[in-house]
Amino acid sequence: PSLAPIALAPMAPPDTSFTPLDVLSSPAPSPAAPLRWGISGAGRVCHDFTHALKLCPAAASLVAVGCRDPARSRAFADRFGIPHAVESYFAVCDVPEVEIVYVAMLQPSHYAVARRALERGKHVLVEKPMTITAEQAASLAALAKEKGLFMMEGMWTRFFPAVEKARQIIASGDLGAIKHVAADFGFNAMDEVDAGDPAKHPLFSRELGGGGAYYVAPYVFSACTLAFGARMPETLHAVGELHSSEGSDLGAAVALSFGGGGSAVVSYNMTCETAEETTIVGTKGRLRILNPAHCPEKMTVTRKVGGRGEVVTETLEFPLPEEPEWLKKAGGFHYPNSIGFTYEVEGVWRCIRRGWTECPQYTIDEAVLNMRMIEEVRKQIGAKELDSKYLSLDQ
Repeated sequence: PSLAPIALAPMAPPDTSFTPLDVLSSPAPSPAAPLRWGISGAGRVCHDFTHALKLCPAAASLVAVGCRDPARSRAFADRFGIPHAVESYFAVCDVPEVEIVYVAMLQPSHYAVARRALERGKHVLVEKPMTITAEQAASLAALAKEKGLFMMEGMWTRFFPAVEKARQIIASGDLGAIKHVAADFGFNAMDEVDAGDPAKHPLFSRELGGGGAYYVAPYVFSACTLAFGARMPETLHAVGELHSSEGSDLGAAVALSFGGGGSAVVSYNMTCETAEETTIVGTKGRLRILNPAHCPEKMTVTRKVGGRGEVVTETLEFPLPEEPEWLKKAGGFHYPNSIGFTYEVEGVWRCIRRGWTECPQYTIDEAVLNMRMIEEVRKQIGAKELDSKYLSLDQ
């Protein structure tokens, strides 16, 4: 006799609902004026971030831009319709109408410009890395707290819906106790280097703040603090590779322990493409944030349902907004998924308009902690220090 087919219950669609962490912490503010931004820098990241600001007119308005070359400042202002083009990075901090300064030039200048902005009473969003030493990062954090101003390192990854959802899954206990993190981020920057002197290329030049620890490592260390919280690992062991002439770091692999059986293995480099994924493993399951993990649209969640090897896996997708036609005609973004800056822009706006001095998605304590880990890695692998003038707190 023929067997009747077994009726299977339809699987529920994956739950991709999420609420930004700051909104979970407190209801969204009542309608408030857009933040008035000053842009300190005029490079590619500033280009992409400024496009994102223009995509968020309810949350942001553009007031001023400045960089080392006044002509370049003027060209940037003309391109984006910014009222004030000023003659330097520092001059942006002196424009009265500016409420918040986006600090995004070469790394050695981050500390001095961010400090000037805070001294002038401006909120600050400073691109990664926040500074080039942990001491500088702690100094900025203390100054922001003293003045009651908002301060954040630009870890835009934390505002992507996929990462907001990952945090909520971890906090729910759905994965059990978190035991391990594996994260990597590597790309072949050698493709970008001219045949000439690497000392003149910002990715490798020691004096320009080059090296993977500054450019790439903030992402993989933030995966650790996402899973284990803002606490320094009990142990950290690193091996790495240095540029033969510059002494800047090309990459490293790092093993960390966080106590309670928690561990992490992370790697970053600028010599080869890696999978660029982040996996967070708990006693009841794991989640994997898929490539590109620093600006993701997709992740998988695997849950234990029985004995060894008995698991179910679902895929959660979080498509980014479409680029409007005007943006495409303007040449679009330089970097992948830069439209995701809009999540960060709106998060910063919500927090400042509530009167908060940081975003819960990525706290100032985490930023300082990550700089301590970066500093320890550079020390262990023997990366050469920058000139002492960039290391001082008196700039």
